Amino acid sequence: MSSPSSNVHFLLVPGSFSTPPPYNALVTALTQAGFSASVIPLLSANDGTHLPPATMEEDAASIRAAILSILDHPTSPRNVVVVPHSYGGFPASEACLGLTPSARAASGKTTSVIGLVYIGSFLPVEGECLRDIMSRSETFPPDLQIGNPGGYLPPIPAEFASVILNDVKDPVEAARLHATMTLHSSDSYNGKVGYAPWKEVKTVVVTPGEDLVIPVEMQEEMYERAKAATGGKVKKWVVEGAGHCAAWTRPEDFARATISVLQD
Repeated sequence: MSSPSSNVHFLLVPGSFSTPPPYNALVTALTQAGFSASVIPLLSANDGTHLPPATMEEDAASIRAAILSILDHPTSPRNVVVVPHSYGGFPASEACLGLTPSARAASGKTTSVIGLVYIGSFLPVEGECLRDIMSRSETFPPDLQIGNPGGYLPPIPAEFASVILNDVKDPVEAARLHATMTLHSSDSYNGKVGYAPWKEVKTVVVTPGEDLVIPVEMQEEMYERAKAATGGKVKKWVVEGAGHCAAWTRPEDFARATISVLQD
């Protein structure tokens, strides 16, 4: 008989400007815990040669295809837990429409998206887009709020690494991680989600306790909104002392938080 872990795959979804390699640390930690795991690249995050730049909807379609390839694998289908980071919360949420346990069962399917773990992530509701959220807060730089219609956002400057990776004390390591970042589609921030899967699927909100990119207060507000909407079903896990991208540097801590979604 297979173990419960053999029937679950964790699919990581990066944040904006982010490429898959830094997330491999969390993939490894989940694998060492006995689970199958992988990270999918965002179409919207690339070197600027993808033209026109991908939208949030295109990111969502790519993520959905990846989820379905796992759910409906011809020889080893698995349930999926989707693990978005930062901006990834928008396309990852949109991608889950029709993939919940009840929706899949109604179609005669035995696998489904059984959990979501939003790591330092936006937790969107229907009709919400990232640019709207940014426009309501002084936290986000004006160039991200205004955007570059039809183009790419400016690259994250090296001096901003101390904000993204504020918990990384080694400047050489911070520079190495910053170098993995790329350009990001401006128009992807305008995509409005049409579905909030956390209302139907087991969900854990993981907040990095020292996040300077998405302020902890903002993450708490989004969690409380979701908690109220679900009657307390959405759970919270705080990783103390962690910065926005600490899943790259503290994978064991974030693996424990991620796996907690499978617990009753």
